[in-house]
Amino acid sequence: MTAGQNVSLRTKIREQQPIISAMMRFPDPGIAELLAVLGFDVIVIDNEHMPFNDETIANIARACAAHGVACMIRPTDHNPRQIGRYLDMGLVGILAAHVDTAEQARSIVSAVKYPPFGKRGMMPLSRAATFGMGAPTGEYAARANDETLVICMCESRTGVENIDGILAVEGVDGVAVGPSDIANSYGMPGKSMDPKIVEIISTLEGKIFASGKLASALPKNHDEAVRAVENGYGWINAASDLSLIVESAKRLSPRDLGKLKLGKWGGQ
Repeated sequence: MTAGQNVSLRTKIREQQPIISAMMRFPDPGIAELLAVLGFDVIVIDNEHMPFNDETIANIARACAAHGVACMIRPTDHNPRQIGRYLDMGLVGILAAHVDTAEQARSIVSAVKYPPFGKRGMMPLSRAATFGMGAPTGEYAARANDETLVICMCESRTGVENIDGILAVEGVDGVAVGPSDIANSYGMPGKSMDPKIVEIISTLEGKIFASGKLASALPKNHDEAVRAVENGYGWINAASDLSLIVESAKRLSPRDLGKLKLGKWGGQ
């Protein structure tokens, strides 16, 4: 367990507690700290789409750990060396985008886990290893193998066709479904609510549930989030820093306020 972290995500999974996450799209450790204070279980850095560098990622991990909140990342690709660097910074897992085959899933698990379960390189002086001042290396490696998470994202027609094999890979903890990308891969961009896509996603979710692994939901509001938890989803991506800002701005309606007629100064 990374220094500062209270209840690990693995413990929550074992105790069948829902994991509530927030996606981070702005590269600012201060925003990560704010999201941590708000009480999310895990902050997920969206490095696939947004401009995060290594130094910022390390500082975000520190900001989260200071408040006992886990930090994961959606990396730009499945590069094993880069995945190892993120974990050495103290991140506790990978949300791997565009996992299309069981072979890709096995490669990601191998990058996340130390031998004998994987091929992650050992750096016993990393932040994740408490700079070499924590548990002995063997004990640290065993704990890291237990604590680190691998969540694969199914976002393509190929991924849909290979979902059974992906779910069968040992070390894959869960699968998140990307409706927009799936619709796009079926030649239906922007039509994630089309009955065909809805049926495909429903079948995917059923297979994830049956596998006993985490299913990730992307609810649009609080009521949908509650229903997802009640229906057995173990991972709820409830918000992002971007969505929280946009929704708050919409409620304030600055454009509407700007159209109001200005009253007299001081009630005059």
